[in-house]
Amino acid sequence: FSAGRVALKVFRDDAGLPQNTIHAISLDQRGHLWVGTQDGAARYNGHQWSVRNMPNRERSNFVRTILAANDGSIWFGTQADGLHRLADGVWSTPPGIDHRGRHRRVNALIETAEAGGAVIWAATHGGGVIRLARDAVTVFDERDGLPSARVWSLYETIGDAGTPVIWAGTERGLARLPTGADRWSVDVGYPTNSVNSLLEVSDDAGVRSLWAGTYGAGVARLENGRWSWQNSRSGLSSDFVTSLLAARGRSGVW
Repeated sequence: FSAGRVALKVFRDDAGLPQNTIHAISLDQRGHLWVGTQDGAARYNGHQWSVRNMPNRERSNFVRTILAANDGSIWFGTQADGLHRLADGVWSTPPGIDHRGRHRRVNALIETAEAGGAVIWAATHGGGVIRLARDAVTVFDERDGLPSARVWSLYETIGDAGTPVIWAGTERGLARLPTGADRWSVDVGYPTNSVNSLLEVSDDAGVRSLWAGTYGAGVARLENGRWSWQNSRSGLSSDFVTSLLAARGRSGVW
């Protein structure tokens, strides 16, 4: 290690990973690192990797997304076997979900907090958005205002009224669901391309802005109720944006 150079260590399957193509990464409440690969998940405790295969490995061991929940449980969204939860070494599969049909592929997971407890949200690849609150399962699709039932990204922000808003990036654009609403809404100016990533940042003055990375139209930014765009015509290197990251300690989005 030398000044100005970051120390890097590369982990591959010969170091304990089940497979080398990683689609998800998350830190749990104990500070352990979880990764999801195309052939199972693995946990790193700072010393070694331990592999966790999905409960129906023969159906799908491809992990697309991982959520480390606040209660210590780990949620896994798979390529072809829906959603699974691991808590204290015990697997469970939420009822009320079409794991072998329209909900078999899960692209994204987030956790929110409500008065009744934690809520898990799952973005599926053709089955819309799933909301799991305690034992209640609610499924949202085009009939509930989503532009598309193929959902790539989910995000939570706090609205002007101080209440949470859930955002869904779908194959045909962005939609939002305010607290207590049972229908998603799409307003004038929202991105209508496939929205693959979402991020909220605050500037030095505390002004919040929501960024949406799209597949083919660049990046859209919502600030003070107005949308603006950055794309290849304005200097962006590509119009295909798959992930967003806020720069720590400074204003800016990567």
